[in-house]
Amino acid sequence: MSWIGLALGLIREVASTEQGQEIIKDFRGGGKKKTNPAPEREAEVGPWRQSVEDRLSVADRNATMLAGMLNAQNEALIRIQKRQRIWNVALAAGVLLALGAPLAWWLLAGA
Repeated sequence: MSWIGLALGLIREVASTEQGQEIIKDFRGGGKKKTNPAPEREAEVGPWRQSVEDRLSVADRNATMLAGMLNAQNEALIRIQKRQRIWNVALAAGVLLALGAPLAWWLLAGA
């Protein structure tokens, strides 16, 4: 027995029940239109909505704080990289001087 045959059998079985017929009517648009929730449900939704809004505001504050920390860290890293470039140039100049001075002495003394 294939999976498709099993699935079609289950669908046929469910469609033969009363709940299955209601679902089919809903899909076809012939079912009852749902109305707004009952007033007692509205009263329950208020605290949940406030809780969700509070959590979202906390998440927004945390994201803002994290972005600020990352920006500060990025600025510090840029300053360190600039300082490193200056040191690299100074060290390269020192190496050239250290190699160039003896070479110049040798060339001038040998002549």
